[in-house]
Amino acid sequence: MPAPWAAVWPEWKNEKRIGIGSFGTVYQAVRTTDAGEERAAVKIISVPQREAEVEALKAEGLGPEGIRRYFEEKARELLSEVRYAQEMGTHPHIVRVEAYAMQQDEEGPGFTLFIRMELLTPLGDYLADKSLTPRDVVTLGRDICEALAVCHRKQLLHRDVKPENIFVDGEGRFKLGDFGIARRLDNPATYLTQVGTPYYMAPEVFSLHSYDGRADIYSLGLVLYRFLNRSRLPFMNEGRLSSPADRRRAMEWRLKGEALPLPQDAPEGLARAVLKACAFKPEDRYATAEDFGRALEKSLQESSAGTEKKRRKRWVLAAGLLLLCISLFFLIKGLGRTEVPEESITEALAEAKTTTKAPAETETETETETETETEALTEAPTFTDEKRFVFLPAGEGQGYAINHISPKVFYGDLRIPEQYQGLPVTGINDTVMKGLQVQGDLVLPASFTSLGAMDLADCQVAGRVMVPGTVEWVEWRCFGGSKLGSLELQEGVKLLKSGSLSETRIDYLLLPASLLSAGKALDETSQIGILEIRSEAVLDEWTNGQAGAFCTPEEIRLGTNIRHYYVQDGCLIYRPGKTLIRTARDFNIPADGSVERIGFYAIDWTGKDKESLVIPDTIQFIEEDAIRR
Repeated sequence: MPAPWAAVWPEWKNEKRIGIGSFGTVYQAVRTTDAGEERAAVKIISVPQREAEVEALKAEGLGPEGIRRYFEEKARELLSEVRYAQEMGTHPHIVRVEAYAMQQDEEGPGFTLFIRMELLTPLGDYLADKSLTPRDVVTLGRDICEALAVCHRKQLLHRDVKPENIFVDGEGRFKLGDFGIARRLDNPATYLTQVGTPYYMAPEVFSLHSYDGRADIYSLGLVLYRFLNRSRLPFMNEGRLSSPADRRRAMEWRLKGEALPLPQDAPEGLARAVLKACAFKPEDRYATAEDFGRALEKSLQESSAGTEKKRRKRWVLAAGLLLLCISLFFLIKGLGRTEVPEESITEALAEAKTTTKAPAETETETETETETETEALTEAPTFTDEKRFVFLPAGEGQGYAINHISPKVFYGDLRIPEQYQGLPVTGINDTVMKGLQVQGDLVLPASFTSLGAMDLADCQVAGRVMVPGTVEWVEWRCFGGSKLGSLELQEGVKLLKSGSLSETRIDYLLLPASLLSAGKALDETSQIGILEIRSEAVLDEWTNGQAGAFCTPEEIRLGTNIRHYYVQDGCLIYRPGKTLIRTARDFNIPADGSVERIGFYAIDWTGKDKESLVIPDTIQFIEEDAIRR
């Protein structure tokens, strides 16, 4: 059977499959050269990964060509991550990427990515028949600190440091791999994205606050903590087995800032270094990965010095005991009161000599369990239990509204039930959801008919918030102050009222074709990563100056149904009037004559150098208030 990558690298043959992860499958490949056999690891990623993704795009009205373009763009974004890994070159502590390729599937709209890397031993396999001593843990930490230092100097965050992404080469060096979710530090969208493995995630990443390289330092600190704590993360039970509830509780305590207990098998200096890396507040951690690496090295030296000090103390005590025994022997013999058997003196001397032996080789060795985390959140739990909610009648015969929810933190998807006692759940009472944190998706039921003021204000949702088409309008400050992975309004939603998205941080916002007005829903206080617009009516509002001042998204995308508008060089352009309507954060006004006019509130230049805005000579007219300075 030919290798899946035969059309790309025909000389590489498939030997065996060596792993399946949440994003792809890894194979061991081999090729024959003049120098002999050469082996590599080949990772294969499918885009999309599930047929449900295709069906979801069809439901949104995309045709075959639009779906193909969507997945092609997604595949190219993933390849850009691989290029970041290649930038690291041949650093001894970073997994080397040798080649990569993208191939369109013969059937369907999808694409397949092939990534060929050096063949290494996963850390879990390396530890299958051995454990790490504190000295080994320090070596692992220093090696990965070196890798992170290189990443951070290139303005790159790894954001998923965990045991599964650490490998070992034939010389025993530890290497950091899998940059699949890394993003550049200088990309503003980085600070609005929550990714990574929850068990090793820094608190500021989980809470969607801004973060930097110290988040990677925190994750590495937790990895080292685990190996110094008998393979247990902080607050985990002493018993061999832990329930999912135990894991969630332990993670919740850590993310809320509870002081971490000392790792059980760490020398004092090493424990201090690791706990500083795992400090709840970023400013209390090491400023750089280099600093953390130096602290680990220093802790090992302190541990060795402490061991030597203890050894000298034992020698002094043993020598004192020996002299005491000799003195007692001669004293008793000289007085002649009691005759002590000579063999007893010999035994005492032998015992004293034994005490003087210093077990230097075993002083710092500890056994560390290497239990694999089989319950990692690759399959996030889904919460739908009605007992988590308190319902109140919304009106006679009108169903129920949610009046309370408990708890406020969910480590998976949260689905709000559609019915209670046989009647529909139609909405949420004011401020009930305030402070809600959802690690996965928040799915609102099709029984909802509207979203009122403050209904979902000050929430944090790492995944998607799906607003069903049965919700015709979204009220003032409905999402005010919330931080969302994505907010997707489904077909049927008709109105976003003024200020409904004020002070929000959203990685991806979708405005459907059914939307008749977004008015002033998005204002200067909103922060949007990608803004996808499928409503020409909303675009017409902007053309006519009806939306007022407006936040500047990182990127603007248009649905395939849009006819009179297009995006070029980060500029949203009204084709018939050759008018610049809005700009993305980074843009260049086209100078090819395609833009002759700058419309109302088209450019937000506040906080930037007033003289650096380039207006091409092809611009013939600039509306009043076109450029906010």
